[in-house]
Amino acid sequence: MLKKLRRKIIWINVLLCGVLLLGIITAVCVNTYRMAHLDLENGLRAVLERNREEFSALPYPREPVPPMHGWMLDSYTVVTTDREGNILQRTDRNFALTEEQLADAVRKVMESGQYQGSRKGLMYVARESRDGIRIAFADMSSVRAALWETIGISAALFGGGIAVIFCISLWLSALAVRPVESAWEKQKQFIADASHELKTPLTVILANTRILLSHPQQSVETQKQWISSTDEEAKNMRRMVEQMLELARADAHETPVLAQEVRLSELVEGCVLCFEPAAYEKNVTLECRLEPGLVLQSDEERLTQLCRLLLDNAVKYADRGSTVDVFLGRENRKTVLRVHNDGNSIPAQDLPHLFDRFYRTDKARGEGGFGLGLAIAQSTAQALGGIISAESTPETGTTFSVILPASAAAS
Repeated sequence: MLKKLRRKIIWINVLLCGVLLLGIITAVCVNTYRMAHLDLENGLRAVLERNREEFSALPYPREPVPPMHGWMLDSYTVVTTDREGNILQRTDRNFALTEEQLADAVRKVMESGQYQGSRKGLMYVARESRDGIRIAFADMSSVRAALWETIGISAALFGGGIAVIFCISLWLSALAVRPVESAWEKQKQFIADASHELKTPLTVILANTRILLSHPQQSVETQKQWISSTDEEAKNMRRMVEQMLELARADAHETPVLAQEVRLSELVEGCVLCFEPAAYEKNVTLECRLEPGLVLQSDEERLTQLCRLLLDNAVKYADRGSTVDVFLGRENRKTVLRVHNDGNSIPAQDLPHLFDRFYRTDKARGEGGFGLGLAIAQSTAQALGGIISAESTPETGTTFSVILPASAAAS
């Protein structure tokens, strides 16, 4: 799929640039032909202007005509005819027509009644004089030569331009596909991880179901172990599916951020109180340093979710008998929430991937999580316009920090 996408980007880019380049080259060729045609025509007029005192003003104005390019004046034939078209005099310069060709050309000019034009590869300009009509002829091969020379150069430039555009398109397509490729790999990894996570509870449920079916005569009381196990695994599956759906909605921006006044200090204090039983059960002490009176324009539900996720993670991985510190305050005009625990530190190689979906350290796997909590926390923080980060060392323990703007509602 990615190869097809890259090929499509390349060919669309080459086609669009090629059409644009072809249009420019066509305009250049047309303009070259028009200018060469005009130069040759003006050159013929200049030839006739050399004996201008012999001509009447009709049908051309009498303003002077500047000399044209030399090559356009080197080859021409000038004839003088009477009113009936009989040739009275001819002058050739590096260009000679046979008597028959010249007579035929003069006859067609007289029949056309036009004082300038072209006939069978010849360009002419005619003027009336007191004694008759003077006509200057020139071969248009020079115009065609100039056009073909321009076409040849343009074709070479077009081919070279297409080659350059193709090479640039190769580079640009690789650059453009890189985010798509990354997203595609993440999606495949997400599906693989989700399938793996769902496979375990499904296996347990199916095994329990087979056990129950193999003892149809036994009562529910005697089969309570298998029923409870099935119920627990089903709840785990539902919890993981809900988390996956929440991340999917966040990716699709389907859940709007509600901007309302939130008493952040009270919100964090309430979340800490909710985790007192879990901390007490694990013999963990919760200590708070909350700046009073902090108020934000933000989404209260998402802030509560974010705070609960960080507290749950801190209490879960804190050592027994240790302390979980919660800090909330203002720093550099930003609102900062920090949750610190003294549990086993997170390896340095795991820190860059800590917020990846389904990513868990070996220590975390023993806790029965799915590796989605921190991914949801990051998604929630970003939706609120904030930044979440983690630091962990054996000496200082693990600290999760959330920096929220003055108004945490995303635009």
